[in-house]
Amino acid sequence: PPPPEARVLAKTKKRSKGARPPTPAPSAPAQSAYGGSASQKESREPSPAPGPLEVSTDALDYPSLRLQGWESPQRGRLTPLDLGALAQEAGLPAEAATRVVRRRRSLAQAATDVKRITLPAHHVLPEPINGADFRYDAHEQTDIPSDGRFHSLSLQHEELELAVRYQAVPSLDPRVYRQVTGKRSEGVPLLPGPVDVFVDGSLSLTVPWGGTADGSALTFGLGVEEGLRVARNVRHREESTGLFSGGRRLFTEIDTELASSLSRAAEVELIERLPISSEEGVAVKLFKAVPEAQPYSGHDEGHILKGGKRQQLSVPAGGQREAHLAFYIDLPAKRELVGGDRRD
Repeated sequence: PPPPEARVLAKTKKRSKGARPPTPAPSAPAQSAYGGSASQKESREPSPAPGPLEVSTDALDYPSLRLQGWESPQRGRLTPLDLGALAQEAGLPAEAATRVVRRRRSLAQAATDVKRITLPAHHVLPEPINGADFRYDAHEQTDIPSDGRFHSLSLQHEELELAVRYQAVPSLDPRVYRQVTGKRSEGVPLLPGPVDVFVDGSLSLTVPWGGTADGSALTFGLGVEEGLRVARNVRHREESTGLFSGGRRLFTEIDTELASSLSRAAEVELIERLPISSEEGVAVKLFKAVPEAQPYSGHDEGHILKGGKRQQLSVPAGGQREAHLAFYIDLPAKRELVGGDRRD
């Protein structure tokens, strides 16, 4: 049957033919079968995509998974069995299965406690060196007690020829430092960690070491050598260059004295750094070096040192030696050094 509005409109048309029909009321928006209008359903934002499926470690323990029967609330699903249920399934008595579970819990707690133990001094956790992995094989079978403590094991033994040398940077530190260098026959990587230094069979000190990837060249720093003393003296002077240019030449002369109270000769390496410049018209030139100065760019694994110079001295037992280094800087007119004309 027609709606009520249609019937009223029909009666009006019969009573007055020339009358203008009334404007019908706007119809309500169509309702969706799930509630709400169709326009609201179209403008509704799509639901976000589901995230990645996370699988627990228990679900990946395939030997312990069992398919639940029809009488279980989880029927038809694979669920993991605990250790006690597995022990009883294997035929162990209930009392024995309880002991197994208790022992498993104590071992798991001990493993957790080990992770909380603080590493000894200078020790680090093993990790790749410069992106390289390596496996260490012991020469013989070893046993490690399961007592939750750190133990030292001997994996390899090798005798090396070591050389002791000394290095000083007098412009930064008036002390002389010891270094031990050696070379292995096999290029086996060595991990970072502590190095115990023995002198005449007695432990002298323990120092940290950064490790090496190839294991061929070894260098260990052994701290300050109290038997060597160094003194550095610097002199400055200035000269004019050219009659009309107004340039200046700044001279710097460095005298370094080394004194030894050791009972043996010592090879000492002195490190100095000359100024460097990229400015046009500014020149730096080394004009005197006794003994001869060689370029020095720093350690292989450290930062590059620009302008570095190295002098090698052999200091006799209980004796002294001197080193001289002199350079000048040419400055054009209206130029000066950053921080003033003092170069030291």
